[in-house]
Amino acid sequence: MDRYPRLVWPTYLVSFMLIAIPLFDASMSVYPFGLGNEQWRFGAIGLFSNAFMIPATGLLIALVTALVFGHFTFLRMLGIFCIVGAVFVFLLILLFTLDSVQARLIITPQAKFSFVVASFTAGAKMILAVLTLGFIGITALKSRGRGAPSKGQARS
Repeated sequence: MDRYPRLVWPTYLVSFMLIAIPLFDASMSVYPFGLGNEQWRFGAIGLFSNAFMIPATGLLIALVTALVFGHFTFLRMLGIFCIVGAVFVFLLILLFTLDSVQARLIITPQAKFSFVVASFTAGAKMILAVLTLGFIGITALKSRGRGAPSKGQARS
């Protein structure tokens, strides 16, 4: 890829857009924030679970770009970001589970099936998000320095 150094920054910009814009859109969809209300949290976390596919693609593009171009400092930052994100999403799963149990008490009998399907679907998406963030984070952190010359070696 040394033949295409001009691709680096446009590729990083596209990956940033794929990560930031869907998350921003999802956060504006749940504004004003009602963190103290379990029904609001249940809906907001469910909405964010739908918005993760495109940011995951952006993270993967950033990972591949950093690996191909040997940006090991960025790989370390990306790895830490993804591991912290995986822990955060895992905590959201726990909160979502508690909120869904509380919200289920006020759901009408006609809506219970839809509620259960939506809850399990959102939970499954968040589990996939934790796995995706974890794998990208581990890959980024373990790739640090791989392929780079050691202190005693010169680049050929």
